[in-house]
Amino acid sequence: IRSSMIKARMYEQCADVIKTRFTPGELFTVGLFSSMDAILDMPMEDILEKIALSEKIKDALLGKDRMFSQLNDLVTSFEQGKWDHDRFQADKDSQLIQKLPVFYMDALKMADSFFASP
Repeated sequence: IRSSMIKARMYEQCADVIKTRFTPGELFTVGLFSSMDAILDMPMEDILEKIALSEKIKDALLGKDRMFSQLNDLVTSFEQGKWDHDRFQADKDSQLIQKLPVFYMDALKMADSFFASP
């Protein structure tokens, strides 16, 4: 669940830097639900049949949205330290690539504060 929160916050912040058809809130929602299949040990398709989400969000969660898939690949590669990802090399001077470390630290802080004991 913590990793889903981290992704959710990172996706949300990326929306402020890149043009996308998703709002920051929609990207946050996609991030939160991104690991539901693993958490519930169910296919994502089955989960999405039972949840009221927009088709746009469902398409992103099912890997049917090309733009989101590219963003997901980039964020996942960053989280895993896979710096050889094509986009890191091609766009190393882009605003998004330069902001990913800041976004990641902010996402970690948010997740830590959410799960901190009172």
